Amino acid sequence: PNGYDEEDFPPQSPPQDPAFLIVHMGQLNPERPVGILLDHLEAFFSMRPQARAACRVELIGPRYREDEIEVSRRGAEGSVRFIDALPHHEAIVRLLSARVLLLMEQESARGALVLPGKVFEYLRAGRPILGVLPRGEAWDLIAGLGAGRCALPSDPRAGGAHLAGLFDAYQAGGPPPVAPDRGAVARFERRA
Repeated sequence: PNGYDEEDFPPQSPPQDPAFLIVHMGQLNPERPVGILLDHLEAFFSMRPQARAACRVELIGPRYREDEIEVSRRGAEGSVRFIDALPHHEAIVRLLSARVLLLMEQESARGALVLPGKVFEYLRAGRPILGVLPRGEAWDLIAGLGAGRCALPSDPRAGGAHLAGLFDAYQAGGPPPVAPDRGAVARFERRA
């Protein structure tokens, strides 16, 4: 597997954003379009209407104009914000500020094989991961470490339910119901 570099992470974590902040790092593309995320968000908001005011999604990295058009077409500009690629140290700070980290892959045989390098930084950040992806390498890693929950891209109700559970814990001011175990994640530090 890939891994993360401990020195990329600040010695003290920045405070978490007061909003229910969901962060996706990396490129959106025609195989990983924003529409899939919007389907899962709509399911979440139908389960927790009050979350619409508290939830913010940051999509950090390259995207296509079609993604921006889709967000506008669905009237999601109030919740979803596009941010251009950031220097690596700033990207790490955004991961640490989030309440949920989003990992998306296409629902295909190829998508099931993808285990992106960013997932290891997500794990080190220690925030719950919502995987919107096919069953496969990334799904197994997230589930095996108890680092989050996964849902098929074609099953927005499952993704919405996972977000609802995380939102309930956020509203209650308690710890998230899932988070990676730091000891288990440490084996992916590149020196190890």
